[in-house]
Amino acid sequence: MKDYKITIEQCKLLTELLGKCWHEVDPERKSDLWTYCYCKHCKQLVKFTIKTDGTIKGFIGQRTFTTDKDKDDVFRKLVDSGKWEKFGDYNNKECYAREIWRKEVYPYIDENTPNREKNYLTWLLYDSERFNVLVAMALEE
Repeated sequence: MKDYKITIEQCKLLTELLGKCWHEVDPERKSDLWTYCYCKHCKQLVKFTIKTDGTIKGFIGQRTFTTDKDKDDVFRKLVDSGKWEKFGDYNNKECYAREIWRKEVYPYIDENTPNREKNYLTWLLYDSERFNVLVAMALEE
């Protein structure tokens, strides 16, 4: 099975889908506070964590899109914004094109039962990071 790992760019896309800011340092504005800086997009003062070499590792509160809460929030946003069907169409097309159906989805589906859609949803929603990667791939199109 394919290993679905979310990228920083995909996290940024999903953050924006949720209507939030993907914080980045504003080099023009300095903060007097050691672990805070201003975001170049939303202009807010945001807290960050640092790596051992002193560079910024990430911002406190930015999502990883690997948790069930992240998946639930992305799913709800797709439904509420009317993008769920478009995502479903994209995902079905991509699954067939990349032979993901044969390699990954079919183990969840017994073709002789009427539960194919339910089993497909089990595959789609069981792994939070996989779901979010697939949504991000659809948004990138």
